[in-house]
This record gives sequence, C-alpha cells and structure tokens, in this order.
Amino acid sequence: MIKNRKNIALITGAGSGIGKELAIQVSKMNYHVLLLGRAVKPLEKVHDSIKSDKGVSTIVNLDLKDFEGIDRLGFQIFKKLKKLDLLILNAGVLGTLSPLSHQDPSEFEEVIKVNLIANFRLIRSLEPLLKNSDKAKVIFISSGSAKNPKAYWGAYSISKIALEQLAKIWKEENKSN
Repeated sequence: MIKNRKNIALITGAGSGIGKELAIQVSKMNYHVLLLGRAVKPLEKVHDSIKSDKGVSTIVNLDLKDFEGIDRLGFQIFKKLKKLDLLILNAGVLGTLSPLSHQDPSEFEEVIKVNLIANFRLIRSLEPLLKNSDKAKVIFISSGSAKNPKAYWGAYSISKIALEQLAKIWKEENKSN
C-alpha cells in the first residue's frame, strides 16, 4: 500500500485550492498523502495528478462536520499505517460576509464547526499517530483576518483566531514530547 514511502501525511481540504497544491507538493517530497475531503470527485483528480507524477495517495472521503467520523479516523489510519508524520489542517469555510448581527446562526455555527471544532477533534483523533512518528509536524492554516479583523468577516475571523490559540496551547502541552 505505501510503495516504499516511509513518510505519511494527511491534508484536510485536499480537493482544491491550497490543499490540492500542498498535496501535490508534499507527494513530491516522498510522502504517501492521505487526501481528506468531503467531495470525492475533486479528491480523485488530485489522486490522479499525484499518481501520474509517480506519487502515492489515498482518498479519505470525510465531511469535517462528521465529528464521529473524525473520532474514528485515527484508529482507521493506525490499523493500516501505524503513524502520521505530517498533518496539515487546511480545510476551512468562509461563510457569508455580512454584519455579525445579520448572519444566520446556523451558518455561523457551521464556520466554527469546520474551522475550529473539527480541527480540535482531528488533533484528539490523530495525536497518537503523530506520537508514533520520529519527527511529526503539524501545520495549522490560518488567515491574516485572524489578527487583522475586518468588517463582515466575523465568523471566519473568530474561527481562525481561536484556531491559532488552539494550536499554541496544543504546542505548549507537547513541548517535551
């Protein structure tokens, strides 16, 4: 399954945009890339692109709002691969740009779920796999809007500044590990 690829990477939001480009580049660095996303067709295109360049990838079809699926993910990866060397938490949603007081509460909650809570759940699920690696690395993709708030970017900005704080706390908790 791994085809002489020692390193394992998981990239969320790997079907398009930054995630797609990261997946292709990481594959060129001799990683077996787990392509995580909610839509299969875009993931298949990235998988085919990696394969055509002699890389190795596996599609992980998972909606980040499926928290129970995230909770099961770590064990599923452990059964097949035993470890994770690189985790790139890239997936995110913007939501509608509008005044906070006009934003639909369910849309605000969806942005927080995908951009923050899903990443918390991924860390919980995947941390044991990262600890099985000799040199695990985790990259949290944030945004300039986290520290430079702009009108109408409420839910997104809030989710990203909270994500940055989550990353810092988790880093502090794992300094000696």
